[in-house]
Amino acid sequence: MRGAHLSLAAADPATPKRAGQVASKADSSAIALYTVPAPEPRGCLLASASLADASLSVVNREAVAGALGAVERVLLDFFVHADLPRERAAAHARLCATVLYGLSARARLGVEASILNEDAGRFVAFLLQGEGGV
Repeated sequence: MRGAHLSLAAADPATPKRAGQVASKADSSAIALYTVPAPEPRGCLLASASLADASLSVVNREAVAGALGAVERVLLDFFVHADLPRERAAAHARLCATVLYGLSARARLGVEASILNEDAGRFVAFLLQGEGGV
């Protein structure tokens, strides 16, 4: 994912963070990366592959699933360290990863960073509704 979202990974997952901070950081880091002006296509190559080439063969599908699973595991670690119960942290990680893939697809289509950030903010607000502002 071009080094992606997981500038989160550069941070120490043992540092307690609120769940909203984790989701917000993942979204903003990914959007910044997805929308960098560059000659290569915008968005996340893995997320794009999951929509195209991954379905062509079992080997491709397994490779993409493994890489996308790694993203979810990093997010899971951060949500667990945000003091969420593991089951809820896992659900948050899956949901956050799914939103990241959607943001990537929209960035690839040329949606501006300001719009992606606005939508990501709405996602974080939605995520936190059930967490009492965690």
